[in-house]
Amino acid sequence: MISWSRALNFYREARGFTLGEVLVTITITGILFAIAAASWQNVVESRRVDSATNQVKADLRLAHTSASNRLGAARLIFNGNGSPVTCNGQSAAYCLVEPIPSGGTVQRPRNFESNTIRLTSPNLFLASGPITIEFAANGTASTVGAALNAGLTGVTDRCPSSTPSGVPRIQVSSNASNPTTHCLTFNIATSSIKVD
Repeated sequence: MISWSRALNFYREARGFTLGEVLVTITITGILFAIAAASWQNVVESRRVDSATNQVKADLRLAHTSASNRLGAARLIFNGNGSPVTCNGQSAAYCLVEPIPSGGTVQRPRNFESNTIRLTSPNLFLASGPITIEFAANGTASTVGAALNAGLTGVTDRCPSSTPSGVPRIQVSSNASNPTTHCLTFNIATSSIKVD
């Protein structure tokens, strides 16, 4: 059997953490968690913009291919200021209009996985209405009615300095205070698409 005096000595010598040590540990853990959460949010936002950029790029290529294959005009319609457009009776981030074999067209509303993504143009201007990028059957592209290099009021050009300025540009960006942005440019004569 253990004597009471030995048991008391054991508990007197046993040491734990002081309240100060516990508070310091919790504070450091909280700071590390806050830094990790902010970094994670930036990664998630960047991936959303990457995904949206790939979606727009694929739809531009699809419009080009549809126009060439079906010998009719295909269009991508969006508002240069980032507001939605009406497509097939629905509100959409942008609208893909493809020719169909019967001779008409079909409108396909396109939205991004997140409502925090905007499609804008820093160098295309149209006085009223959405901007239309049209692909002709011969493979060329044009910006229907939109003036190049005029730009829209309130749309900040966030394209990298390496992005060509003399060609139509589409920005895909998030609504964050310091947004992640990708710029799509395309050559009107060849319809080649580049992402910066």
